[in-house]
Amino acid sequence: GLEQGTKHKRFCTWCLIAAGASIAMVPTALPEARSSWRHLRRKV
Repeated sequence: GLEQGTKHKRFCTWCLIAAGASIAMVPTALPEARSSWRHLRRKV
């Protein structure tokens, strides 16, 4: 019981770190995605 609880808590912390990282990556990824999208549209 207790061991599972600590394991789950550790997993939760990792989930929060991963979620925070993806949210933090959004502003840096957006301009790049926008420019590549523009480049792709120009090609077509």
